[in-house]
Amino acid sequence: MLRVFKDSPAVLSRTLDIASAATAIGEVPSPFPHFDVPDGFTPTVISSNHRQGFARRMENLRAAATERTFEALAPEYEERLAREIAIISR
Repeated sequence: MLRVFKDSPAVLSRTLDIASAATAIGEVPSPFPHFDVPDGFTPTVISSNHRQGFARRMENLRAAATERTFEALAPEYEERLAREIAIISR
């Protein structure tokens, strides 16, 4: 950093101030709510339930959107669903 900001010593000082403040914050708690999973609800069951609901919602979206809009958004929705299922499973 000294090489990059050699003409701006205040930037280096401020960087150290920010690093010190960040260290003082400590561990941040998980932003995800904790909930007890009922017996029999495995990640596979939860994923299956989510995918069924997702398929129903996608049909509603397909009916409401133009074909071009739907085709552009569908992969994004699929990726988001996969990320959310992975988070829930963890």
